[in-house]
Amino acid sequence: MAGNEKSDVNARSRPTLGGPEGQVQRIRVLVVDDEPTLLETVEAVLEGDFEVACCRSGSEALELLSRTSFDVVCTDYKMPGMDGMELITRIAALELSLGAVLMTGKAELYFKEQIQTDIAKTLPLSVVLKPYRVDELIDAINRAAAFVRMRRAVSAASRSVRGIKGQPL
Repeated sequence: MAGNEKSDVNARSRPTLGGPEGQVQRIRVLVVDDEPTLLETVEAVLEGDFEVACCRSGSEALELLSRTSFDVVCTDYKMPGMDGMELITRIAALELSLGAVLMTGKAELYFKEQIQTDIAKTLPLSVVLKPYRVDELIDAINRAAAFVRMRRAVSAASRSVRGIKGQPL
């Protein structure tokens, strides 16, 4: 590099979702984990790229989701009380337009439960196996957010078309 130029190896473009009337908004991620140290670490890693909120339980996450919108929920699988799959199942039942990332060290448990549910039909779901690299988690969040962006665009177009039907040309 020449002269005073500095290289920032951690610099990334900020992932965004289109907001109302084309406004650019950062992807909003809700992170759910019962372990405070992991929760703080994941929050610190993600906050440079995303708008991040954190919860320590599935029930706390559902409460926050009832009053705040997010693009992606990133949850640990194994938590006391409501585990990550139950949280994702409840979110899918609420028909919220968001994606999910399940963080787990127990792949066989995830796949056993996934077969028993129809979550994948209603909610974009990525799985990140522990221990994971930060870029794997960020990529999973971006994939889920991209799917959500597409689904929201299709939904908006569908509403627009329904509104036009019956209107004279």
